[in-house]
Amino acid sequence: TQGMTPGVQTVFTDDELNGDFSQAVNGGPDPNVAAFLAANPYFVAPGGDPTQAKIDPNKIDPVAKNYIAAGIIPHSASGRLNPQSTYKDNFNEYTGKLDFNLTEKDKIGASLGMKRETNLCPFAQNGCSGTDTTIPFPVNWGSNTYFLNLAYTRSFSSTLLNEVRFTAQRLNFLMAKPAETLPNNSQLGVGNTPDQATGPPEIYFYNESDWLGFSYRGPTTEINNTFGLTDTFSWVKGKHSMKFGGAFSPYQNNTVYDYYVNGEFDFYGSTTGSGSGSDFADFLMGLPDEYYQWPKAPSSIRSKYFAGFAQDEWHITRNLVLSYGLRYEYSSPMYDTQGRSFSIVPDAHSTRFVNAPVGLL
Repeated sequence: TQGMTPGVQTVFTDDELNGDFSQAVNGGPDPNVAAFLAANPYFVAPGGDPTQAKIDPNKIDPVAKNYIAAGIIPHSASGRLNPQSTYKDNFNEYTGKLDFNLTEKDKIGASLGMKRETNLCPFAQNGCSGTDTTIPFPVNWGSNTYFLNLAYTRSFSSTLLNEVRFTAQRLNFLMAKPAETLPNNSQLGVGNTPDQATGPPEIYFYNESDWLGFSYRGPTTEINNTFGLTDTFSWVKGKHSMKFGGAFSPYQNNTVYDYYVNGEFDFYGSTTGSGSGSDFADFLMGLPDEYYQWPKAPSSIRSKYFAGFAQDEWHITRNLVLSYGLRYEYSSPMYDTQGRSFSIVPDAHSTRFVNAPVGLL
C-alpha cells in the first residue's frame, strides 16, 4: 500500500462551476467566453452583460448539473487541487509438488502452481501505474494464473515404460474494473446506449488535460484455458531405444473486451474554432467537440491440437548412434463458438453481414 497523487491539477473554481467566468483570466472576464455569449445571448441571464462572461445558471446543461451533483466534477475556491489516494497491490503465490509410489511399478505425481494478484489503481486510465485522472476513479487490474500437472508412470519391465501426463493451465486477466459505484449514463441523463454501463461517460478537458471517469480500457476480462494430454511408450530392445506416443491439447480463449464502452465527451477549448474557446464553459453549456463510443466485444475462441510420433535410437556400434523418427502435428483453425470471427477473402460478399465491405467475411 502506498500513497499516490497526480500532482497539482487545474479544476473549476467554485464560481466557474456556477457559470461565472468573470475572473477566469488574470482576474478578469474570459474574453472568449464573453465573445461567445455576445453572439449567443440565449446563455446570458435576462438583463445580464455578456462582456462579464457569466453564463445564466438556469441555462447550464441538465447533464452537466447531474455530473456536478454526483461529485464527478472537481472544483475548489482557487481552481487548483492536489488530490491524494492510495494504490494497493495484493499478491499471493503458491507452488506444491507431490510424488507417491502406488506399487513398485506404479508411480503418480502432482504439481500445482498458483499466482493471484490484484492492483487497486486510483488514477489509472491507460495503465495501472498511471496518474491520468484529475481525482480518484479507482479501478482494479489483476491477473490470476493456475497450473496443474498430473503424471502416471507404469514400469512393465526393465525395458518397457509408459508415461501418461495431463496438464491444465488457466490465465485470467482483468483490466480496469471499477472499484466503486458511480452513476451511469441513464442516471446522469446522457442519451447514449452503452452495451455495458459501468459508470459515467468519461469527460476530457483538453486545455487542462483533465480526465474524469473510470478507465476507458475496461472492464475487460481475458481468460485462456489450455489443457494437454500426452502418452509416451518407451521400449528398449537390443540395440534400439524406441519411443511412441501422442498428444491432444484443446485451447479456449474467453474474452469480454470493453473499450470506451461508456462513451466519452471531449471538450477541446481553445484548440478548435467551435464553442466558447473554454472547455470548462463548453461543458456547462453542453457543447462537446467530440463524442465516441465502442461496443462491448465478447469472443469465445476454440482450437484443438493433435500430434503423434515414433522415434528410435539405433546403437549401431559403441561410437555410432543413428537417431531417426517421424512426427505429425495438426492444429485446427481457431473459431468463435458464436461465429464472431472474420476472414479476408478477395471479392467475396458476406451473406450474414450484408453491409460489410467487399472481401470481409
